[in-house]
Amino acid sequence: PIDARIASCLCESCLEKKLRGEELSCFRFVVAYVGSAFSGFQEQAKERTVEGEFKKALSALVGKYIKMEAAGRTDAKVHARGQVISATFITRLSPRALTFALLAKLPKDIVVKRVDKMPLGFDARRQSVG
Repeated sequence: PIDARIASCLCESCLEKKLRGEELSCFRFVVAYVGSAFSGFQEQAKERTVEGEFKKALSALVGKYIKMEAAGRTDAKVHARGQVISATFITRLSPRALTFALLAKLPKDIVVKRVDKMPLGFDARRQSVG
């Protein structure tokens, strides 16, 4: 669940975003990647990882992300065809706009196959079925 203090924040930055029509949103991302050049999925300080690259691209689009979870993790050099990631952040971008924007920001060995808007609180790790 999302911390109520974040969702109802009225600080200057959040209030400004709300006035521009941006809102706290949760999205499900289905990604595929060629793992040959990655040290696995999970972010590591000095290694190139899928999570690190995804966070970098997403942060470049929407600013600081609030919460991100993955349905699972992969080891170094492992490929994925449909890994599910959930992320909650403030935006006014539609799933379609996020898809194209991320495709432009991500390295060529990571592809966003699908983006869906989900109810707040969706967690890919705990709520993915298969």
